[in-house]
Amino acid sequence: MESVWIEEDFSVNEEFDNVQSHIQKIRPSWTDWSSVRLKRFTAGVTNSIAGFYHPNDSEWREMVLIRRYGEKTELLIDRDAEVTYMKLLYSEGLGVPIYGRLTNAVLYGFAPGITLNKQTVKDKTIRTLIAHKMAEMHKINLNDHGRWLL
Repeated sequence: MESVWIEEDFSVNEEFDNVQSHIQKIRPSWTDWSSVRLKRFTAGVTNSIAGFYHPNDSEWREMVLIRRYGEKTELLIDRDAEVTYMKLLYSEGLGVPIYGRLTNAVLYGFAPGITLNKQTVKDKTIRTLIAHKMAEMHKINLNDHGRWLL
């Protein structure tokens, strides 16, 4: 697990322009904040996601994502359980690092890849990879981690 953990009563604004200090706790080597870039991910329905990356990181391997929760989504999603399972998946090598949570957001790593669509998911190689990863996830013994997945 990553050594940084941020948990704070702090609200991320819609522009994501008030998160510099949190990103710098995660990436202290990014000393020149003016060179850090912001990438907005716009496919979400209720959440807003922004990725912060250094221009020297062309593959975004060091990108830090901040997912700002949609209004009242906590009524449908148990955010404590969500973070618990994100940590669990990371510890099992099946997820990205999670760096912390704020009042209305979660901070975590980026997984490079492509978004699947109707065509790519039918590809034998891709669907086999998906099946293998799903099997790995289902092999996790939740009793070893003190929580049950409902």
